[in-house]
Amino acid sequence: MLRYKCRMPHDNAGTPAPEKSKLVLIDQWIRKELKSGCSVASLRRRLPIIDWLRTYSVNSFQCDAIAGITVGLTAIPQGIAYAAVAALPLQYGLYTAFMGCFVYCLLGSTKEINIGPTAIIALLTAQQVKTGGPTYAIALSFLCGIIELLFVVLNLGFLIDFISLPVISGFSSAAALIISATQLKGLLGLKFNEERFIFVLKAVFEKFHETRTGDLLMGISCLIILLILRKLAGIKWKDDINSSVYKKVAQNVLWVVCTARNAMVVIAASLVAYVLNANGLQPFLLTGQIAEGLPEIGRASCRERV
Repeated sequence: MLRYKCRMPHDNAGTPAPEKSKLVLIDQWIRKELKSGCSVASLRRRLPIIDWLRTYSVNSFQCDAIAGITVGLTAIPQGIAYAAVAALPLQYGLYTAFMGCFVYCLLGSTKEINIGPTAIIALLTAQQVKTGGPTYAIALSFLCGIIELLFVVLNLGFLIDFISLPVISGFSSAAALIISATQLKGLLGLKFNEERFIFVLKAVFEKFHETRTGDLLMGISCLIILLILRKLAGIKWKDDINSSVYKKVAQNVLWVVCTARNAMVVIAASLVAYVLNANGLQPFLLTGQIAEGLPEIGRASCRERV
């Protein structure tokens, strides 16, 4: 009996035909995505400032000024706090507090959000910083930016849909608990080097008798004031045409204070700490000296093996 050996057809280069067809399809898909990502319509979609800048009004500027001042005054101490969570020098928190906002002004499509460091990002970055210092944080930021750029150009955002909601919720809740625990030592004015959740709680209980009264009172007072202003911000006033000018002014002032409550509390707490420190009193643990200015622009040094 004659036996015939079936062979898969090959091209001249020796690549099987089905595999070649797959490579052709992938190549066509990449070319299509790159072409659509580099079109005029894509440019207008990627740079929303081209559209909204033409219809920008004075009223919009007033609202943006209030929001900008509020967010800016809040982002400064928030950036410093996140730098501490990420185990970075505190000035790195100031760099991230404004640089993302400048870029998002051109690329952003949502006006209700603030771009900057988050608690989860700071917590994940801390694991790399403990290994390689700020250099690893810079390399990590660069790599994340490259990956996000590829996601945008190739329209790979649909991959996020495959991450289940319970995973995201569990991860966010765990991160919130870890960060809350690590901030207990700042709220109580304690000093220790532990960063892990269980060991932080253990250190807090062991050193609870060393709690600084000034830090505790300041922290609790700020929390209470923020909660009160948050409740006041939800009050809906009745529209009364016959209301006096003083009442309208008082309502507007209260609205501004409640809206900018984070900035107001930061300013008030900073003034209290400054006045007490100027008079020789130090009831609070202060941040201390932060390096001024911006880092020199140049090629990053990543000699360490990442």
